[in-house]
Amino acid sequence: MLRHFYRLLAAASTVAGAWLFALVARGIAAGYFVLFPRRAAVSASFYRALFPGRGRWHAWWCAWRQFQTFTTVYLDRFLLQDGAAINFTFEGREHLDAAVAEGRGGILLMSHLGAWEVGARLLRRMIPDLRLMLYVGRRAKEDIERLQKEDLAASGIRVQAVGE
Repeated sequence: MLRHFYRLLAAASTVAGAWLFALVARGIAAGYFVLFPRRAAVSASFYRALFPGRGRWHAWWCAWRQFQTFTTVYLDRFLLQDGAAINFTFEGREHLDAAVAEGRGGILLMSHLGAWEVGARLLRRMIPDLRLMLYVGRRAKEDIERLQKEDLAASGIRVQAVGE
């Protein structure tokens, strides 16, 4: 069901514009924040511990922003699939270029500061000869993520999903 909704939203946003995708995604994030207060409370308690001198409302504001900022991951995925340019930083490209030129392999480690799928698509776009295999974790309920993994595989990027 989520898969169909995601595809419908992506198709409608291709016609109407990325603003529609962003608006709907932010509405969904707001719904999660309000309808799943335990999840929001976990985030708020994290921010209370991170900023002990700030008040309770600051922690909840940070949690709200976290939920809203998470939607940019989905928006970046949509924009990239639609062929739009997105902002990113890239350090150490010369190492990848050298590995490709010399026929060597390499391992890239990524922290969770961005979307792995977006990173893989950008790498593929920047270095077309790069053979890429992603080794990622599998989540229990990953309808949309499964769709994204299938799309990546169709574009020639191997995805190896593993459990715990």
